Parts: sequence; C-alpha cells; structure tokens
Amino acid sequence: MRSTARYALAVSVLSLAGGGCFGQSALPAVFIANNGNLEGSITSMIVNPDGTLTFADRIITGMRTSTAIPEFGCNARSIAISPNGKYLAVGHASGSSSVNERITILEVASDASLSLVNVFTVPVTPFDLVWMSDDVLAVARASTSSTNEIRTYTWSAGTGVLSFAASLVSGGFSTSIDRHPTQPIAYIGDTGSGGLVSSFLVGPAGALTPIDAQAYGQFTLDIGVVDSGGSVRIYSGGGISSGGTAIVGTDTDNAGNLSITGGSPFVSPGSSPKLARGSADGKTLLVGHGTDATVRTFAIDADTGALTYTGNTFDVGLQGSLDDVQVMGDLVFITDNTTAIDGVRGIYSFTLAADGSLAQNGAILDTQGIAPGKIATWTPPVPPCPGDTNGDLMVDVDDLNAILSNWLVNVGVGSPLDLANNDGIVDVDDLNVVLGNWQAACT
Repeated sequence: MRSTARYALAVSVLSLAGGGCFGQSALPAVFIANNGNLEGSITSMIVNPDGTLTFADRIITGMRTSTAIPEFGCNARSIAISPNGKYLAVGHASGSSSVNERITILEVASDASLSLVNVFTVPVTPFDLVWMSDDVLAVARASTSSTNEIRTYTWSAGTGVLSFAASLVSGGFSTSIDRHPTQPIAYIGDTGSGGLVSSFLVGPAGALTPIDAQAYGQFTLDIGVVDSGGSVRIYSGGGISSGGTAIVGTDTDNAGNLSITGGSPFVSPGSSPKLARGSADGKTLLVGHGTDATVRTFAIDADTGALTYTGNTFDVGLQGSLDDVQVMGDLVFITDNTTAIDGVRGIYSFTLAADGSLAQNGAILDTQGIAPGKIATWTPPVPPCPGDTNGDLMVDVDDLNAILSNWLVNVGVGSPLDLANNDGIVDVDDLNVVLGNWQAACT
C-alpha cells in the first residue's frame, strides 16, 4: 500500500511559497496527452495520498478551426516523461504521411505546472515514444505509405535542442515502443507485418543496433514490458486478430533476445485487447480492450508468464472510449476519451489489490482537454534524509527547532516542514519524523 509518510517526504523540494520552480514535480503526478483533432493539449494532475487526483495545469500545444488547416500541435498522440522527471516529450500526428509531424518538449515544475520548451519537426508520425535516458529519446515512426522505423534523438537541456541520432527499419506499421526495465534495450510493437516485436540496443548517443525480431500470427498492439521478479516479458493486445480475444506474450532477456511465451496467445473474455500494462510488482497484467472498452486483470505466473483471468473488470463504456491505462505503484489510471452516451470524459484513478480487483478513488476527473489519451506517470525520489528540513543533510537541533518554531502552524501542503502526511500542518506527526531520524547524516 502507499505510504503517506513517504509521499510527504517527497515534497521537501517544493518551496515554502509553493512556487513553480522548474526541475521535476515534487509530488506524485500524472500527465495526460489530450488527442483532439482541433486542439492538442497536455494536462498535469497531482496524485493525492488517498489516490484521488487534483488538477494542476494544462498547456495547449496546438489549435485550429478546421482539420483542413495544417496545425501539427493538435493530435497529441503519445507522451513520455524523462527519467529525471524534468521533461515531457509529446508526439503529434496530423493523420497524413505526406507532411512533417512534430515532437513537443515541455518542462515540468515542482508543483507539476508545465512550460513549453520547444517544438521540433520530424518526418512522419511519431506514434509512440520513450526516454531511454535523460538525453536520449526513442520513437516509433509509423506510416502507411513510407518506411516504418525506430528513430532516436538526443536531447540537450542546456540548448533546448532535440537532434536526430539514428534510425532503423522496424516493420510494416510500428505503433508502440517500450524499454527493458534495466538495460538500454528498446522494443517495437508492429502490426503491419501480421504481428511483430523487435528489439534494439540503444547506445548512449542514440546509436542503434538491431538485436532480434519475433513474428506472430496475431497483432501486437500497444506493448507493455513487465518485470515479474527478474523474468522480463512483453505483453500486447491482439486486437481483432485471432477472433478478437488474443493477448500476446513475448519472453526476453537482458541481451534483448526474444521468444514466444509458452501458451501464447492467451485468451481474454473481453473483446479486442488493445493494450497491456504490468503492475509494479509484476504479478498482475491489466489489459485494455477496444470493442467493449473494458480493463480486465490477469494473474501472471512468474515462472512461465501464463495468464489467468481474475474475474475483475472495469467498463469505461462506449466502444473505443478507453484510451490508455498506466500504473504507478498500487495505483492504476485509465483515460476515457469521449462524453458520448454517459456525458463524462477524463481520467480515472483506482487502487489495485493483490487479487486483481480495482477500487475506484473518487470520481473521474476532467482533464479540461479534448479526447484524453495517453498517460505518463511520475513518482518523485524519496529525499535522502527524512527529517532534514533545511537541506543540510543532517537531522539535528536545527530541524527540531524549525518544527517547534512552527508548531501547529499551517505552512501549506508542500512545505519542507510538512514531513509526515501532506496535511500542511506542523504537528506531532512531523515531529516524530525528526525524532525517528535523530542525528542521521546523509550523503
């Protein structure tokens, strides 16, 4: 379960005034790409200790009055956050392979607010993207009329420039990308070849080396890498292929070699599996479906990778309205991209239990953008010195005096003095953090 003390410690880098100092969000946050044809935007939300969400910011990346106008900042199709939490990369699609598309880079502030850094023109749709490091971005380049590739770019935070590094052919219609949890290996899911997963070694400067490719008789939609206690696998949705019930499994190793998971494809009781996401502990697979718009959970056998349906499901509603599913610790976030039928759209938050059940945290929250789509999550690193209120890497009398001098004062959520439970009040809970780490010296 989540620890509110751990959550509160993460806010110590936020200023007392609650200002938007840039660098990374000091609080757990989610970022949503709103994939509208007439307006593209990115929404940021703070994740509260109880799993509910609070709107933080929204920035428009493109706007037009008609789809006949070539405004490439609309259609925010993909989103990824850098490992250091400082930058968001957003891929845009115009729906035409005859024009250049765009990647937008945004900077994240300590209060999860956003600032536009730069916009870059890239050839053909950057359908999906993932940061391989703080300065290397890998992109799945999809096109129905030209070469599909994995492409890498190097990012210079100092100059604010994204530069092309390398590219390799990756299949017939490359629509998703993910990475190995510990190795510099990128995986491309391709549906144009009847189902293909490819692996590539990504060098520090973005150099690409092909490793392996595994073909399937099913589509490999929106792949998700899952680490089940050291056994790394890639799961994907089979879409309408194989009767519209297939979940595809791929085994991989630390060298990027690929093989079909025993028993794959697995059968879902849902209709048209479209994406797969693993839980943080690698014991549960969450599968989103296109036709019936459900998210269903499956238990993962750590040894074999086999899937067993848990019987737990959440129904978003209208066909095609379920857009993305992402995991943060024991939380699961789901986007609903349309108000059709039920009149609501936005992002849901759930707590995932060990048995695969989903408990909803509050009501769906409006992203204030058109067609909420892909999600990126951010969990800030725990400060290295719990109880250190002044940043000197010591827990001592100075920190004790700071707590006592502000006893029962409402210092505001995010204050370095609010150590324990993110309630904004300096009280016995915060004092106990100092006393519990008394005389700690941190590096």
